[in-house]
Amino acid sequence: MKKKTFVYVCLGSCGAVVSERRYKAGLKKCGAESCNMHGSPLAKREVID
Repeated sequence: MKKKTFVYVCLGSCGAVVSERRYKAGLKKCGAESCNMHGSPLAKREVID
């Protein structure tokens, strides 16, 4: 059985994708100043292989 893997994404115009490891290290909000969702929390998404 495969382990579930997650990423965290910005739902704004930049579409940034952050690994679970970087999210747990503190990267929890969109940091792209040019993004329309700058400063908003990232959304958790499951990775499907």
